[in-house]
Amino acid sequence: MLIFSPSSARVKPPNNVNAMSFRFSHIPRVFHSAYSEQPFDRCISCQRELLGSDVPYIIQKQFVADEAVFEMSICVLCQEDRKSELSRESVQAMQSFVSRVEPRELAGVSQSETAAGLLGHCAFCAEPRRQCPRYVVTGVLLNDRIVVGLPQGSPLHVPVMVCDNCNREMNALLSRKTRDSWDRFVEDHFDGPPGIALPEDQPVPLNVC
Repeated sequence: MLIFSPSSARVKPPNNVNAMSFRFSHIPRVFHSAYSEQPFDRCISCQRELLGSDVPYIIQKQFVADEAVFEMSICVLCQEDRKSELSRESVQAMQSFVSRVEPRELAGVSQSETAAGLLGHCAFCAEPRRQCPRYVVTGVLLNDRIVVGLPQGSPLHVPVMVCDNCNREMNALLSRKTRDSWDRFVEDHFDGPPGIALPEDQPVPLNVC
């Protein structure tokens, strides 16, 4: 489950970066495609070229025993379209859930924090990633760079890692309308790593504002 609103996070090209909020860095290999072993280059929804379009995009990957079982890249324009399909109940529930992380985030993340450091623990409960058999990582990117820090409008520092327990807790807050919307999106667009199926008992990751 992704609790980040890319449609509201204003990410500008590197020469316009506000150094007080975020910066750009190279893309860690954890955000490369498990299928191609290369950076993602297309939006899963509209097929927009991602590496030269100057349109921010989101990469989300789900891992079981450190092996990717789900991955997708989606541009913020398509993410905005998806947001309109979410129920008001789900949006409000997720916003409430995310708000509890803000005090720790604001106090615990320094400007010198790295992508690897942010991905080393769950953003909500601080469980170390090395102790998590299942987890989701999410990044916000622009062309061939990843955003590190707190983009305007984002409730969390990015990139973000969320453990399985917190994922399940968030999934339990989703309405049927939101779950059905995700099911349709997966049916229309999902193309995961070959030969790897998403575990049936694992909550499907979602992009929820």
